[in-house]
Amino acid sequence: EDDYIGEYYIPKDTHLILNIFALHRNPKYWSEPNVFYPERFMGCSEEKRAPFSFLPFSLGPRTCVGSQFDTMEGVLLLATIAQKYQLKLPKQNKVYSPEPYLALRPPHKMIMEL
Repeated sequence: EDDYIGEYYIPKDTHLILNIFALHRNPKYWSEPNVFYPERFMGCSEEKRAPFSFLPFSLGPRTCVGSQFDTMEGVLLLATIAQKYQLKLPKQNKVYSPEPYLALRPPHKMIMEL
């Protein structure tokens, strides 16, 4: 049925898409939202975070089925690589802007130096 979300009128059968990229960079919820600062997601900072301001795997009944596995796999992969290698972008003039897809990704291959 027709409804309102805040001040916005939403007609019946409207499809809505949440822009998670913009949510995760909204200065209303994050100080320095465009700075890579992974510590903001650890420990007591989670308790201070506004509810539903961080949705890495979506939320609710349609949440990503692999979220627990992906989190564990990502940590193990990064820890293994970081123990042995230092990754850096080679000196170049390319600007890598994320491209929305199922998850964010670079628009083309990112060549890295080990």
